[in-house]
Amino acid sequence: AVQDDVALFDERLRLVPALRWDGTQGFGGEWLPRIGAIATLLPWLRVKGNVERSYRVPNFDELYFPDRGYLRGNPALQPEEAWNMDVGLELGAKQLGPLDDLFFEGAFFHNDVRESIVFLLVSPSLVEPRNTGDATLEGVELSGGFRAFEWLAFSATYTHLDATLDATGAPLPGRADDEAS
Repeated sequence: AVQDDVALFDERLRLVPALRWDGTQGFGGEWLPRIGAIATLLPWLRVKGNVERSYRVPNFDELYFPDRGYLRGNPALQPEEAWNMDVGLELGAKQLGPLDDLFFEGAFFHNDVRESIVFLLVSPSLVEPRNTGDATLEGVELSGGFRAFEWLAFSATYTHLDATLDATGAPLPGRADDEAS
């Protein structure tokens, strides 16, 4: 992997280009480019964005999990490939009253996935990983947090996801519409 961090305009804009070769026996290899940008508009406000290509080969369990009668692997799986894009805002303050390291982030993401790998119910009593074909995943993620009294930390994240199969417009199985932590 090769990565750089280029600072411009008195470090108010950072570009982070990268290129990685990912090779796996039996699946060949792929070049995976990525570029990220962070613009500091004010000391407490940053805009961030990323574009990257991802590639994931099926893991050992997805390929070869023994047939247990209710769950099995699928040696016919193809790798999952995607283009992932996101853009967001970050607000932050080192200190605000008794609170330290306050932050709030909001981001929009869009992923175009080819041959998504999902565990599917293939019969009334059998689950198996399958390639679903092309899918689009997009949504928003919000997160925030702070520290107080130097020993208490709080953080929260919420994600809304709209994941659909491109061929039918049906929801992509196995993906929650909303998650919070």
